[in-house]
Amino acid sequence: MPADPNPVYPSHLTVSVGVNETVSVGGSSVRSVGRDAVSTVQGHQQETVGRNFVLTAGDSLVLRCGAASITMKKDGSIVIKGGDITLDASARINAKSSGDLAIKGSKIGSN
Repeated sequence: MPADPNPVYPSHLTVSVGVNETVSVGGSSVRSVGRDAVSTVQGHQQETVGRNFVLTAGDSLVLRCGAASITMKKDGSIVIKGGDITLDASARINAKSSGDLAIKGSKIGSN
């Protein structure tokens, strides 16, 4: 009798691969996790998406690399932290605020 193509595991499932793993899906792939999910990669991780890539978080999203971080919260606040922060545009940079716009620094230069 052939193996069930849709097995259900009542408690736990552990899969251990000794060297390499390759998964190829011809159509769509969906993963649904009821609680938490953790992924740990000891080397490099790369994601390549042909069109759009959307990350959605309910309360906050944090991108962190060493002492630099970007934090976005559901209230609309965004905090960018780092040592040196550079804005580099090939065209214009527009800043618009419905409230005050504050720029603080020991020296503020302009053209």
